[in-house]
Amino acid sequence: GLPDLPSAYRYVLFHVGPLQLTRKGINLAVTSSTLTFTVLQSAHLALCVTTPEAMASGLRWYLAPLRALRVPVDEVIFTL
Repeated sequence: GLPDLPSAYRYVLFHVGPLQLTRKGINLAVTSSTLTFTVLQSAHLALCVTTPEAMASGLRWYLAPLRALRVPVDEVIFTL
């Protein structure tokens, strides 16, 4: 068989009481926080550079297919 080689790789990085910090958990936390930051900054940028009238017009255009399902798109846009 293969000899047992010493490895520096550890799946669990840190223990605090019943909690444990793993590589998968850190990867998930970094990925989700990066995605959240990107979405919030994109929304902020869009709201800073787009007039409210243009934003309403764009939303009305994107939601237009919902009219086939009898959704009152214009009322939804005006309430936003």
